[in-house]
Amino acid sequence: MNNFKHNEYGAAQKKLIDTIRSNANDRQSASFVDMVGAYETDTRLCLTSVIFPPKSFAEKIVHAVIKPLRSIEPEHFYYSEENLHVTIKNVRVIADPPNFTPEDIEKADKLFSGIIPRHDAFSFSFGDLVPLPTSASCMGTSDPELGPLVQELDEGLKRIGLADDKSYFSNSIFLATMTVCRYAKQPSPVFLEKINELSPINLGQIPARNVCLMRCNAICSPRTRTIIGSYALHATNAL
Repeated sequence: MNNFKHNEYGAAQKKLIDTIRSNANDRQSASFVDMVGAYETDTRLCLTSVIFPPKSFAEKIVHAVIKPLRSIEPEHFYYSEENLHVTIKNVRVIADPPNFTPEDIEKADKLFSGIIPRHDAFSFSFGDLVPLPTSASCMGTSDPELGPLVQELDEGLKRIGLADDKSYFSNSIFLATMTVCRYAKQPSPVFLEKINELSPINLGQIPARNVCLMRCNAICSPRTRTIIGSYALHATNAL
């Protein structure tokens, strides 16, 4: 488990974000969703857990980040207020047919319902817009409670034979990541420069109180989205 203090964990997260930005075209450092022409009809499904931001925060993302990017290259897929989410822990990456079964879903549901309520609620702070090989994401820091939560879920998934099949920038430092755009083609230098211009961007904090386990496609489309379970983190005085 992580034993970071609050300021130490945030500093480690910020250092990782800077490293990711410096290696934006490195496709070997983590798993990325392959580009497709029409994400709305993408039939590839994943099994993952997320936190949905408050409506007011989602509106801020759309206004401050998505609209300026869409004005330059509208052909990419841009997330709507109802699609935006923060990934907590992946279980199975997208595939068609899905690489998980109804029995896998039941096992993951039981695991998440047993682990998540034992962990304290916490907050995310978003302040960076980062280009990735096939997408652009708002990234940020969190309270250190995120680390033990993700690590216990990861260990539990391995224990029940559902080891996470996604690779990450780091297996010890975890980030607040909210995808805002998925590329339909290689973005232009002008588009990438706009990302750099918008970042850093002070988007503020959102609380992490409930984690949802769900099945969905890469854009979390309501058409494909099925909520398996919603698990409340332990309430604290701060949240």
